[in-house]
Amino acid sequence: MTGVPQHEPLHVLREYRNLAPWNLRDLAALVGAVLDASAITPINAAARAQPSERTIRFYVTKGLVSPPEGRGTAATYSYRHFLQLLWIKLRQMEGTTLATITKEMQDQTGDVLERRAAQALPPIDYRSGARAGRRAASPDAP
Repeated sequence: MTGVPQHEPLHVLREYRNLAPWNLRDLAALVGAVLDASAITPINAAARAQPSERTIRFYVTKGLVSPPEGRGTAATYSYRHFLQLLWIKLRQMEGTTLATITKEMQDQTGDVLERRAAQALPPIDYRSGARAGRRAASPDAP
């Protein structure tokens, strides 16, 4: 350890729970910012880290992301939506297809999504604002 205070990703993710709910634009920006800060390099260059509002709507219609509370511009997204979207984007960055992600997401509880997302993110160094960069890898990889 370098003596620099690091916060485990699980604790950092849980801090976002208190910030919910979000509108669609804020949810997209938040997940994009978390992915950008992670410094994870996607295996598949086509897997953009920044999810768009349109992409989130697509994920909702495909059942990958739970429907929001409310409709239209009044729709709000919870911490569970944040975790679902973060997990989808992390898996895409590893090169996983949407078909495989759909199977993985079936009947996933929030705590399982939270732990999986936290395991895929590197620890945060708050003093320097940096994260340990790494390449995306399968959760089963050593």
